[in-house]
Amino acid sequence: MAFDSHSNLAYSAVATAPSPATSGTSLVVTAGQGALFPTPPFNAVVCANGALPITTNSEIVRVTGISTNTLTITRAQEGTSARTIVVGDQIFNAETAKVLTDIEGNLPQGATTNKVLKSNGTSWAASTETYAVPGTSGNIMQSNGTDWNSTIQDGWITNGSTLTYSSADSPTFVATTSIDLTSYISLGDKIKLTQTTVKYFICTAITNSTITLYGGTDYTLVSAAITAFYYSHVRSPFGFPLLSTKWSVAQSDSGTIRSQATPTDNTWYELYTGLRPVIPIGMWIPKYSVKGQLNNTSPSASTIFVTLSTSSATESSIDNTSSINGNTVTTGCSQFFEKDIIPLVLTTKTTFYLNTKCALGTGGPGTIYNRADDLPTRITFTCGYL
Repeated sequence: MAFDSHSNLAYSAVATAPSPATSGTSLVVTAGQGALFPTPPFNAVVCANGALPITTNSEIVRVTGISTNTLTITRAQEGTSARTIVVGDQIFNAETAKVLTDIEGNLPQGATTNKVLKSNGTSWAASTETYAVPGTSGNIMQSNGTDWNSTIQDGWITNGSTLTYSSADSPTFVATTSIDLTSYISLGDKIKLTQTTVKYFICTAITNSTITLYGGTDYTLVSAAITAFYYSHVRSPFGFPLLSTKWSVAQSDSGTIRSQATPTDNTWYELYTGLRPVIPIGMWIPKYSVKGQLNNTSPSASTIFVTLSTSSATESSIDNTSSINGNTVTTGCSQFFEKDIIPLVLTTKTTFYLNTKCALGTGGPGTIYNRADDLPTRITFTCGYL
C-alpha cells in the first residue's frame, strides 16, 4: 500500500465552513495557505479555535483534493464523530493513528528464518524466497551504489568506481578515476586492484580525477585493464603485506673505505656518489647508519659530522645531522652513527645525499672516512603510512 503524504507545520484556519456544518464535504482555509498542505490524500485534524484537540472537540477528516485554498474532505475518519465545523476552527496535517498503523502494516510479522524483505515498488514485505550468504559466517551486505552484494568483512571497500592507467614513475604510478574519489579515499589509504594478478598500493596523492599510487618493492601498475578496485581505511586489510621492507626505499654500501684526504675545516663532502636514494612523494620515515672516522696529523680536539641532505655537500637540516667529538690526546675519532629522522612529507620526488665534514680544531689536515669496510653504510626511507 502507498503511504499518505506529509508536510511539516501544515496548519491553517477555516475561512469558509462546510455546508451543512456537520456533513458538508468541502471547506476553505485562510487565503494562500492551501499550499502548506501535502498532496492529497491525507488525514487532517479539525478542532475548535484556541483549544488542544481532544475527543469532544475534534474530528479527523480525510482530504481527498485541494484546489487553491479549497479542501475536499471525507468526514468522521479513524473512529471520530462529525462535529459542527465553524469559521475560525483549526485544521492541520497531524500524525494520527493511521500514520503508524500504515507503517506497522508494511513490516513483516513474526520470526521467519532466512527470509528477506522484498519491495514490490510500493511497499516492503517478507519474501518467501530464502537468501543463502555465500562463504563463511560473518559476511555483510554491501552496496556498490547500484546493487547489494554479500561481502566478507575483510576491510576492503568498493563503491563501483573504476581506475584507468595513466602514467608511471616507478615505484609511483598515476591512474585516472571514473568519479571524484576525494570524498572516499585519503592519503595513506590502502588500495587493492587486479591486473591479471592482485596488486596492492598506498595512496600518496589524490585529486578529483587522478590517484597517485606507491607500489613499494613488489607491485607495479602497467598500461593494462584494471579490475576489482578496492580501497581501505584500516591499517591491515586482509591480504595487504605489512612487512616494512616491502614499503621502503633503501640503498647500502659495503666493503669499501670512502674517504676525503686533507678536508677543509667545516666543509661538507659527499664521500660516495653511489649512495643517492630517490624518494617518491608521500610521507616517509628516514634512517641512516654509517661508521664515520676522522684522523688528524697531530693531536687535537676534533669533531666529525654526518648528515642526510637534499643536496650534495651541504646540510639541509640540522635535525638530520649526527656528530662525535674526539679528545685532546688523540689523533682522531671514530663512531658508528645510527640516526632515526623525524617523519617528513615530500610533495615532489627528491634525491637525498649522505654528507660528511670535520672540525679539526688546532690539529693539522687529516682524513675523513665512511668506513663501509667495517660496517655497511645504509640509507632507508620507510613509508610513513604503514
